[in-house]
Amino acid sequence: MRGASKHSLLSFSALSPLGLPAPALAASDGLNLIPDLTLLAANLVVFLLLIVPTQRWLLAPLVRILVERERRTMGATQRAEATATEAVQIRGELERELVRARADAQAQRSLSLGEAEVEERRILEEARIDASRALEAVRSAVEGELTQARRTLQSDAQDLSREAAARILGRAL
Repeated sequence: MRGASKHSLLSFSALSPLGLPAPALAASDGLNLIPDLTLLAANLVVFLLLIVPTQRWLLAPLVRILVERERRTMGATQRAEATATEAVQIRGELERELVRARADAQAQRSLSLGEAEVEERRILEEARIDASRALEAVRSAVEGELTQARRTLQSDAQDLSREAAARILGRAL
């Protein structure tokens, strides 16, 4: 008990500047259920006096900062989502455009190949015609020269045979 009375005396001396009445502290051996109204009123006044500055200088700026941060975060999130959606749309458009460009390129390639084949056939046909004309001209020239050579050979053969016969016979024929 002696330790308890020292403790109550110590708590009384520490709490007495706060306005705690002595009877409340002295009744530490028992339970006091009736509050001291002056102490309750003083605590209420101190509480009410501290609410306004706490609200104005601490809570209001803190709430304003939190709201601004939330607004910025939501704005950035919404912009990021909008950008991602736009990127998906642009990618889809680019893929469709790429497919369309590939199809156009393939069609152009097929068309160019078809035109090239037609041109190749035309050039080859012209070359064949030119070659056959040149061959025909060479054949005609060769036949003409051959005919001329035969005539020349025939007349030369006749002349040689007359000359040989004249020499063999020893007289002119």
